[in-house]
Amino acid sequence: MCIRCSRRRWLAGAGVLVLAGLVGCDKDAPVGAAALAPVVLDAEVECAVCGMRVRGFPGPKAQTIMQVGQQRRPLFFCSTRDFFAFVQQLENRHSQAAMYVQDMTGADWSRPETAPWIPAHDAFYVPSRKLTGAMGPTFAAFATREAAGKWAGEQGESEVLGFEEIDQSRVMGLGEGHHH
Repeated sequence: MCIRCSRRRWLAGAGVLVLAGLVGCDKDAPVGAAALAPVVLDAEVECAVCGMRVRGFPGPKAQTIMQVGQQRRPLFFCSTRDFFAFVQQLENRHSQAAMYVQDMTGADWSRPETAPWIPAHDAFYVPSRKLTGAMGPTFAAFATREAAGKWAGEQGESEVLGFEEIDQSRVMGLGEGHHH
């Protein structure tokens, strides 16, 4: 049996499909943006650097979505210091499709699991030696420079850094005297 549609019905149906496709369209969003959204931090996730469980430790966590061929897979980090050490390694730089850190604005430092994920490149960081993360001194991450500056003042820290300002020497200098 053949299903017949009038031209008007067919055009109306096609128009609805086009409009539905455009409703969620963002011309600046990368292709496959949904696959690049931050992944939920569940209880079983392990740190890509040290192998420890990520949940249950103080301080901000991080994740990067790695592009391996046609596959994307998340890697988690129990501290932002380990995250920076990993993402700055030459062999890891070209595989990063997206990177996220937890915004510590208003978050509980000792239980940050529910802190929201923000793009790592957009965050502002405070090197923290007083409040440590899972692996010792770490970088507290914030969505705004103002929030980072306020927290730095409250903690007696002096620097607020952008993503590009954190190089290997800052990462290694922050961890001096602490070993995995």
